[in-house]
Amino acid sequence: MAVMLNQHGEVANFVNASQFVGGHSEFECGPFAVSHIKFSTAPFIPNTYTAVDLQEWAFTEYVKYVGPDVPSDTKGSSIDNVHRFIKDASLHWYDMPVSAASAHSDDIARIKAALSYGYPVIATVTEQSVYDIALGKNPYWWGASGTHIIVYSGVKGINLLCQDTANVVGALQGSNWAQPGPREYLVTTLDNSWASIIQTPWLHPIPNGDPLTWSKSFQAQIANTDPLDKWLLDTWNNSVVTALKGKPLPVTTGIAAAWRMKAHEGHFMGPPISGEYDSVDNDGNKITVQDFARGQANWHNGQCTFI
Repeated sequence: MAVMLNQHGEVANFVNASQFVGGHSEFECGPFAVSHIKFSTAPFIPNTYTAVDLQEWAFTEYVKYVGPDVPSDTKGSSIDNVHRFIKDASLHWYDMPVSAASAHSDDIARIKAALSYGYPVIATVTEQSVYDIALGKNPYWWGASGTHIIVYSGVKGINLLCQDTANVVGALQGSNWAQPGPREYLVTTLDNSWASIIQTPWLHPIPNGDPLTWSKSFQAQIANTDPLDKWLLDTWNNSVVTALKGKPLPVTTGIAAAWRMKAHEGHFMGPPISGEYDSVDNDGNKITVQDFARGQANWHNGQCTFI
C-alpha cells in the first residue's frame, strides 16, 4: 500500500485559515473543519484556494444549519450538523466506532489506519486534551474548555498531524492569524469522542467504518491506479538523475507536484534531468530551479513557472 503524501507528510494540501473573524461567531469549528477538506487538493497538486474561500463557505453553512453568525452565538455544531456540512461539500464519510466510551488506543489506531490509506479524518476532541508539540503547551490560550472539531491530516512518529483553525495568535474578534499547519499534537493525551473518515475526490469509496479491517492491498488513492499517473511516476523514478544518484528524486516537492499537474493538463515537460537547485531570477529574487527534458521549472513564492 503506497500512499502519496505532501512534503509535510499529509494526505492532502490544505490552506492555512483562522476560524475567528471579527463580527462572526467564535464557535464555527464544525463547518470550518469540513471546509478545510472541501478546499484541499490532492497531495501532488498545489493548492491555490485562499483562507477567504474557506471562511465564506463555513459562515454560510453555519447560518444554514446552526444559528445566527454573530459574536453572541455560542451554540456550536452537533455531529448531525457536521454530517450535513459534509454532504453540502459533496464529500462522503463513514463514522468510526469512536466515542467517549471507546478505548483511547483503539481510537488512535483507527485514526492512524485511515490516514495510512490516504483518507483525512474529522474528529471531536476535548480542548484540554490537546498539546501542541511545537508550542510546548495547549494552544487554546483563552482557556481550554468543552470540545473542538479538528482535521487529522497525517502521522509524525507516534503523534498526529492536524489542521486546526482555532490554533491562532491574536484577538479572536480582532486581528489574528492561524499558526502554520500542520500542527503536531501529542497523541498520548488526545481525547477523541467522535471521528469520521472523509472521502475526497481523488480517493476511492470508503470500504467501511473500521479501517483496521480493510485489506492491506486496498489502494484508496485513485492516482495510484490511474494509468497516466502510474506512467508519470515510473518516468520520474526511472529518470537519468535517479540512475546517477542511485535513488529516486523526491516526488513530494512543489515542483514535482506542478510537473505532474501540468502533464495531467496535457503538457508533458519530459523526465527530470537535474535535481532541484537554488538560483535567482532576472529581478534578483531567490528561486528554486529544476531542469526537465522539455524545459525548466522555476519555483518562487509558492508558485511554479515552466519555461
